[in-house]
Amino acid sequence: FKMDDVSTTNESAIVFGALGSQGSSVLKHLYASSGKKLDIYAVSRDPNGARARQLAAVFPGVQVLRGDFEDVESIKGVFKSVSNVKSVFLMSTPSLASQGYVISADHEVAACTGIIDAAVESGIRHIVYSSVASCERESAPSHHRSKKQIEDHLKKSGIRSTILRPVAFIQIWARLHPICRG
Repeated sequence: FKMDDVSTTNESAIVFGALGSQGSSVLKHLYASSGKKLDIYAVSRDPNGARARQLAAVFPGVQVLRGDFEDVESIKGVFKSVSNVKSVFLMSTPSLASQGYVISADHEVAACTGIIDAAVESGIRHIVYSSVASCERESAPSHHRSKKQIEDHLKKSGIRSTILRPVAFIQIWARLHPICRG
């Protein structure tokens, strides 16, 4: 399979962060509700890795494409290779930058604004961005305030967008509080 070979007659959706908790939930919902009327693409730094192969096995027909948040040319390649894109779903964390070895809000901002710019350049019509509640507050941690910078960049880009601001996820509490693991 080569990225140049991707073609579709259906509308398409591209999911960034598809191997994470939020992204895999988005993928699961798209897969269950599309009735094969939506071609779904997951973006992974390593499409041949174990988690990407598992994703492809669990969701037959979903194609995993190579794209690295910190390599804007690879992102442009993803956008060029998929036709008729209805929506891009963008989930990110500060640890997605630098292959997960560096936790940096600045890296996340640079990576996500690069993805947004590449989407605009490629004619993508809609981005759904997962931010965080209260990211506009000065008292918010830096890895939350960075989400506001990404939101602002998305709004200024002119691309149609949906911004989600979840409050917290149970997985976080389960890691922090062993009593929740019951």
